[in-house]
Amino acid sequence: MHADADGARGGPPLLIAAWLALALAAWIGVLPRRAAAQTIRGYAQVQYELQDRRVSAERDLEWWNRTVHLDYGLRVAQKLDITAQGEWNDLSYVGRPDRQINPRGALRVAHRDFGGHISYRPLRVTDALGVTTRQRETTFNGYVNRAGWPRLNASYVRRRQLAQGLMPEATGVRRTIAASHEAGPFQLRGSWGHITRESELAGESRSSQVDWGGGAEWALARPGSAARIGIDTQRSRRKGARGAVEHTEVHSVNANATRRIQRRLDASTTYSFRYTDVGNGLSDAIRDHEGVALLRYRATGAVTATTGGGVRTARVEDRRVTERYALVTLAAQGRVRAGWTGSAGLTRSLNWLPGEPSRLIDAASVSSRMRLARGLDAVAQTQVTAGRAPSAVADTSGQRVRVTAQTTLGLAATPLRPVTIRYSWSEYRRGSGLFAPEATSRADSWDARWAPKRSLQFTGTLSRARGLSAGDAPVTTKQATAQWTPHAALQISGSYLRGSSGRLDPITQSLIGREVYGLRLLAAPMRDWRLQASLNAVDPGRPSHVRQWNLSLTRNFRR
Repeated sequence: MHADADGARGGPPLLIAAWLALALAAWIGVLPRRAAAQTIRGYAQVQYELQDRRVSAERDLEWWNRTVHLDYGLRVAQKLDITAQGEWNDLSYVGRPDRQINPRGALRVAHRDFGGHISYRPLRVTDALGVTTRQRETTFNGYVNRAGWPRLNASYVRRRQLAQGLMPEATGVRRTIAASHEAGPFQLRGSWGHITRESELAGESRSSQVDWGGGAEWALARPGSAARIGIDTQRSRRKGARGAVEHTEVHSVNANATRRIQRRLDASTTYSFRYTDVGNGLSDAIRDHEGVALLRYRATGAVTATTGGGVRTARVEDRRVTERYALVTLAAQGRVRAGWTGSAGLTRSLNWLPGEPSRLIDAASVSSRMRLARGLDAVAQTQVTAGRAPSAVADTSGQRVRVTAQTTLGLAATPLRPVTIRYSWSEYRRGSGLFAPEATSRADSWDARWAPKRSLQFTGTLSRARGLSAGDAPVTTKQATAQWTPHAALQISGSYLRGSSGRLDPITQSLIGREVYGLRLLAAPMRDWRLQASLNAVDPGRPSHVRQWNLSLTRNFRR
């Protein structure tokens, strides 16, 4: 009885959608001469897959997936675009009760000043135990975007889970409205949302959530100066099925300004404040703020100096305190010589926490890009940070001085026009000293590409990585591919992948293995037909060996 109760209990949204569709169809029928560019597009696809597990005791997995998708487009009076869309998807497993039927219908109307989208999706899913669940989903989205008017967006989503056996009927509805408007330097915005969930478990139970928010922004830009101030507030109130009430409030203020004092001297300031209150009867408010004021002097086109200071919220153990700091930065970037560019930066900051002595933190970075020879380029980058941690924070080694360094190197070579070789190396280290690290991680990779012909290309990749812990085993991945395209309508490719640990392989997309061989065929025997076939062998010779066969045939519809 529940399966046929859409007209009684879920009727209003469906009736509204039906009436809108009928009214639209009648209107189009009244104006046949003004309608143009009618098109029908779509496709029909049949896909088959078999996962043959002959070595393993697991049962073979075999399934069919059938899809039909149609689109109909119509333009009325060169101003209104109407699109109707229908789809049927049926996924079923051979020898198992698992099945998923997912039809969907949609109607979209788009105009320069307004638009909307309505869709309906009745989903039916049967699991491995033969238990079937049914869900009905209705969605509506609309907008108004007329010049000079506030922009308005609204949405409505209703999901209804039908009763099945001991599983009660459940319904969830989500409504949202968002609006924004610009008037000169001002921008106003607001939003509202309402979510309800109802279930027939142990009688009528209902939970709800109401969200609303708003904000304003003022921005001003003039020659040599700019300023912006923004205020936002968000509130949420959740009421559980048993009457428990929870609330969340978030209020924020953001402001920034820049000013050119002289031709080489600029000033800037930024400040942000955020108040968060989350509670269910016992309030727990959090206040975070951060502000900084800077002066930047451009000594030359390549060298700049910056100084300033600020405040920020820091967390020490379970306390939130305000930390003050002052900093000085020197930076240089530009051309070193022909084919060689580089940049360097040095920053020193002095930091104060309440009740703590001042702490120095130094940071330096160097990067370079150069052409070593024709067809040979190199890039390098190093970043080092050294500082003293607060007394309440220390490494497991007991050291309070922390040094971290990140270094990357890269080479790109093209010895011959069809051959490209790339190498990258990176290292991260941390500890109490730069040359005596307590933990180190490294990673490197080789990538080679060879295209002897436009229709033929080969690629190979070797990557290795080791974690921070000395006991971590290196992770190695090897991958090779070959692709041959003898004709625009035919492509054949092969692949090989091997990793030191089992993982979800991107080639098979559904199997976990350490070694994978793959063969693929992609063909378009006729203009509107597309054939795709693949064979993957996962972990051959091992108990986890699986052969995956996949075949799909697609027919495109055009008018």
